[in-house]
Amino acid sequence: MFLAWQGMMWKKIKLKKWQDYTLSAIAVALTGWLVYLAFLS
Repeated sequence: MFLAWQGMMWKKIKLKKWQDYTLSAIAVALTGWLVYLAFLS
C-alpha cells in the first residue's frame, strides 16, 4: 500500500482531493501501526 502511494506521488497521478486525503490518512495509519508493533509489542 505504501509503495503504491509512493508510486502515485512519483508519477504525479492527479487524484481528487478526498482520494488524496484518504490515501494519506491510510498511509499514516499504517506507518503508525508498524511503529507501534515494532517498538511497543
